Amino acid sequence: MVTELMRRLRGWILLLVVCACPAAYAQVYKYIGLEDGLSSRNVYAVQQSNGGFMWFLTDNGINRYDGTEISRYTFTVNGVKFTEYSSCRFLYDRSRDNLWLVTSSGKVVQYVRRNNNFEVKYSPDVQYRRADIMRCAVSPIDEKGNMWMLVGEQAFCYNVLAGEGRELTLRSADSNITYSAIVPVNDSVLYVGTKGGVYKGILRGGTMDVVPIPEMQHTGINVNTFHYSKTLHTLLIGTEDAGIVAYREHTGELIHHKELLHDVRVTKIIPYGDGSEVLFSTNAACVFRMSLADCMPRRYLSADYNTDYRMNTDNVADICIDQEGQLWMCSFPKGLTVRNEHYPALNWIRRSNLNVNTLTNNGVNYILEDCDRDLWYATDNGVSMYDVKRKHWHTLLSMQDASPNPNHDFLTMCEVRPGTILLGGYAAGIYVIDKHTKSVEFVKPDLIIPEKYIQTMSLDPTDGSVWMGGENQLLNISYDGKLRVNYTEIFGGINCITPKDNTHLWIGTKDGLYGFDKGTRTKRRIELPIERFRVNSIYQDTDGTVYVGTHHHGLIVFNEEENYYVRYNSENSSLTNNCMKSIVGANNQSLYISSDDGIVRFNKNTGRITTWTNDQGLQGVSFNVQSGIATHRQTLMFGSDMGIIEIPVSTSLPHIYKGKLVLSDLYIGNTRMLADDDESPLTDALDDMRILRLDHSQRNAAIKIKCINHIYPSDCQVMWKFDGRRSKAWKPLNEDRFITLGDLSIGSHELTIRVVSKESAEVLDERKLSITVKPPFYLSFGGLLLELAVIGIILYLIGKYLKSRNQMQVSDEKINFLINTAHDIRTPLTLIKAPLEELHQSDTLGVEEREAVDLALRNANTLTKMTDKVMQYELSSIEKGVVRIERHEAVAHIQAQIDKLSLLAQARHQIISYEHPDEPFDIWVEARKLNSIIQNLLSNAIKYGKDGDTIVFSLYRNATHWGFHVVDHGIGISSGEQDKLFRQLFRGANAINAKIVGSGVGLLSIGRYVKQMCGRIEVKSQVDRGSDFHVCFPLGRDHYKVQATEFVDESTDLVADPVTLPPHYVEEQGDDHRYRLLIVEDNPEMLSYLKRLFDKDYAVFTATNGKEALSKLPYVQPLIVLSDVMMPEMRGDDLCVSIKSNIDTSHIAVVLVSALSDQQSIINGLSVKADAYVTKPFDTQVLQLTIGNLVESRLQLRHRMASFDIVDEEVSDSASELDLKLMSEMKTIIENNLSDHEFTVDTLAYELRVSRTTLYNKIKGLTGDTPSDLIRACRINKAKELLRDHRHAVSEIPDLVGFVDAKHFREVFKKIVGMTPSEYAKSCR
Repeated sequence: MVTELMRRLRGWILLLVVCACPAAYAQVYKYIGLEDGLSSRNVYAVQQSNGGFMWFLTDNGINRYDGTEISRYTFTVNGVKFTEYSSCRFLYDRSRDNLWLVTSSGKVVQYVRRNNNFEVKYSPDVQYRRADIMRCAVSPIDEKGNMWMLVGEQAFCYNVLAGEGRELTLRSADSNITYSAIVPVNDSVLYVGTKGGVYKGILRGGTMDVVPIPEMQHTGINVNTFHYSKTLHTLLIGTEDAGIVAYREHTGELIHHKELLHDVRVTKIIPYGDGSEVLFSTNAACVFRMSLADCMPRRYLSADYNTDYRMNTDNVADICIDQEGQLWMCSFPKGLTVRNEHYPALNWIRRSNLNVNTLTNNGVNYILEDCDRDLWYATDNGVSMYDVKRKHWHTLLSMQDASPNPNHDFLTMCEVRPGTILLGGYAAGIYVIDKHTKSVEFVKPDLIIPEKYIQTMSLDPTDGSVWMGGENQLLNISYDGKLRVNYTEIFGGINCITPKDNTHLWIGTKDGLYGFDKGTRTKRRIELPIERFRVNSIYQDTDGTVYVGTHHHGLIVFNEEENYYVRYNSENSSLTNNCMKSIVGANNQSLYISSDDGIVRFNKNTGRITTWTNDQGLQGVSFNVQSGIATHRQTLMFGSDMGIIEIPVSTSLPHIYKGKLVLSDLYIGNTRMLADDDESPLTDALDDMRILRLDHSQRNAAIKIKCINHIYPSDCQVMWKFDGRRSKAWKPLNEDRFITLGDLSIGSHELTIRVVSKESAEVLDERKLSITVKPPFYLSFGGLLLELAVIGIILYLIGKYLKSRNQMQVSDEKINFLINTAHDIRTPLTLIKAPLEELHQSDTLGVEEREAVDLALRNANTLTKMTDKVMQYELSSIEKGVVRIERHEAVAHIQAQIDKLSLLAQARHQIISYEHPDEPFDIWVEARKLNSIIQNLLSNAIKYGKDGDTIVFSLYRNATHWGFHVVDHGIGISSGEQDKLFRQLFRGANAINAKIVGSGVGLLSIGRYVKQMCGRIEVKSQVDRGSDFHVCFPLGRDHYKVQATEFVDESTDLVADPVTLPPHYVEEQGDDHRYRLLIVEDNPEMLSYLKRLFDKDYAVFTATNGKEALSKLPYVQPLIVLSDVMMPEMRGDDLCVSIKSNIDTSHIAVVLVSALSDQQSIINGLSVKADAYVTKPFDTQVLQLTIGNLVESRLQLRHRMASFDIVDEEVSDSASELDLKLMSEMKTIIENNLSDHEFTVDTLAYELRVSRTTLYNKIKGLTGDTPSDLIRACRINKAKELLRDHRHAVSEIPDLVGFVDAKHFREVFKKIVGMTPSEYAKSCR
């Protein structure tokens, strides 16, 4: 803080000492920071290229600026991104238009135009001999292209013309010199700056001798930078801590005004004007100007910390004067500050917190000049009156006043009589101010509807009354010491009122423009081509022309008598914004209009528009509606949220219209092309090319255009067109600045690009680029041959179509033949099958005879299934009449169908993965047909799949449809054969070649069934990569034809098709609905005997040892394992231990059978947690009863597990510890998440740390239910408990138990409980 105060004090002292000129109001400042795209606020150097780009060296890389957009650049050194930009030096070789950067270690980096990037061109071999921080002193590039560098104790020279560098032998009498600056004088002499003085560098061949300068000895000058004037033979030395020193070569004179710039570092010295003067920047005293004639520093700029939009710091790291004369300053660490003297003066009137004699608030909503020519300002915090003669401010009705009035925000004013001001704002009444006594009276008129606020007031010149309006109504009042309401009418949303003549008013509203007849008290809407628009301000000229400022539609100019209308907006004029705030008549020729983007000057005679925007120093000010006047002092005043801007009526903006076009980048697709890229059409920088040759495949190219303008960039409009084969209409450049060439035809085109001034319509720059698109191959000789081939293909396709039509006929004939054949062979097939079944049940058959009978019976059954499928297709073709549509719960119903085929899949070591929504949902289908569709698709996926594959069945539902995908990785279907599916009796060639049995009837039936149920089926397939069959149906039942449909409006049981089963046949396992029994026996005869013994009642699977049995468990998933104890590979008791210790299989019951009948063997067998132990020789009936009893106990255990009844001792004795622990943990997790509607099976699996498939198999084995069923049952049980408790309304229950939809909860509850929640609650009372 002390340092900052001293710096400011020093600045004021310097200002007095050197007689610097006071800051002129004509200086316009603008700032470039992070919000403009700058890489960092820390900017160390600034340069301008000959082409006009401004280049900045920042903490985070190099930036290039065109006046609107900043492009960022970095580079790498040895493959590593360079980051140490703060210690680099920026050099610009203006004679060769090259930009260079030199690092602290002397690496020379060049901007390469052809690739629009920076590349390291020279890396000197620097020896680090001292521990101090490395610094490189680098000279400007001399006339011969030499760049001289001093790094540490070494000297180097890099020639930019040859692209070569060399090290010089550096000789100096003092080995402790730290070099800081270097500047060439001629071919053999340089000045060398150090931390202790200035030396001469004498060049002799490859040697640089650093020798003292007599006049410089013992001066102790700490050099930071140099500037050498060849014409005046004067060396200017910018020091680190003593300002600037001038050295006259011819006389040896040293000129140093040390007392003026004590403890000030000079950061940069540049020539100014004709070269007889310089500007130099400092780290603590801003910018100075100095004549080389007397070398006396004079203050040029200084920081103004108390005024907005002035010089914002005294710490300036670098300066540069651009081609338009603007001064660019690296305002460390605040980005860049740009100073422009081209534009006229601005007088800002703002509140000063350091002065009581000031404006009360910067938010100025209305400005009034009274009859004494004093100024009144209605603000966001009271009213300020400025006494022009006395130059004194008076404030009324502000929050700081002692007045109890609660309202401080005012919008409009009117002088109703000399010295009496009416004031309106956000209040239901009007304030009356007596100017002379400064008294305030609040008057609340008697209105039809209380008014929320007063937006506008207008004095009627005919009778002195006041017209006013606001949110609800139009008012006319008079005031002669007492307020009287003369007239009121409901008239909503009034923004402004302006007299038209003695008998009419213009009224602008939120809904358009109206005319009002004061005599008849009638209003009429002014019909203009814009349907609805908001009026902010109205101005009527003496000739009757009306100017209407709208909120979003620009400026409307019309004359009713002359039937004249025109609209100016940002699309058809040079307006930069369409929101017009206030219109002020300055003279007979011009109007001044405040807008959302500055001040607009409108020439009434020519319609020409000139805009004073942020580019000219308004700094993004936001003006307020109807806050503008022309004063008697011939000035214009506009109110804003930042105070008042006052400008003379005579103000004339300079006509500086510039714009330089640059063809910046070429993109093909999303890739930026560089000249050195492979297959790039660029041979140089795009901006340097006149002809661009593109391959036909590169026609989707796009060219990025930049327009350089640092004075008035918003005035530039870039237009482009193609001459030749394309439309010649000019098109404006898009906001992304790209010209897309996507639809260029073959041949030559000429792209013309121009930048036009929006204000003057002057063409500021124009570029032409010839673009040639090479023809594709098919237009060459080879292409003609290809076209002939294409014609041949077309003829082939026509023939193929005709052949396909014939194939359809042949397909129909095949189907009829199959149907007739099926009819004919059913009777003889029955006569064959019946005796075989009787023979199969006989006990007199030998082994070989029985195997032969089994073989014959299996094939007879296969043939029966095939004839059934054919007959089923015939039935689907001819069935008519009523279709029985039933309501089913989709997830469980489809699960049942998948379970039927799981055994078939497991036989081929395949897995059917079932993916489905967590929440159940109902579908209306004909179950028989849906089952046929699912089973056909899955059986085909199994049949044509590969062993070990995973088949994915994915069920989904959206807002209008439900459906499923069946995805396999089998042999696939060729694209040419896919269109025959579902329409013809067809089998793929690869299926036939693979000798896989089939007829093609199944898919034909599927297509018909899907169509009959108003669905659609699609297939995506690739040969040898698999197929994806997608079936989709509408939700609900409204899509069915009611007259041909019978709806069963009750949820059907979610199990498989009903069949008659023997006892225990309750599980569905493919085509076998019995419980699964895995028999493990190494004796083939015993294994065969046990299989025959249990084959009638169970689905029997076999294994010859424990190891084989373990490998089959994941696929078989048996309910019981019956195992011998003494076996090779793995014993039966070891198998039992493996089963019971694995969470995936611990629920499986194990029965051990052994010839070891002693007590210890039995104890050992039961100690490994076997469920039963049977000794050999055994009684078959005992063994059967043992297995049967285990089945019954498992059923009871499943029932209790499903209800989480796991505390009972009987359950604890029957279930394993792993299963009990799992169910206990699962119960806790489900109960803790019952109210969370996002709690799903996936969440449960995650919490239990198991996969979804493992969880499904485990829960299915333990309870017979799916995890979704289990969660749903727990939620319903909790709902029943809450309903019995009667502490919650029925409508609250769904949310408490995790149901999002109350209707869905009611349906599920009724389905499980048998009554609705309301009925259940009543039954519990």
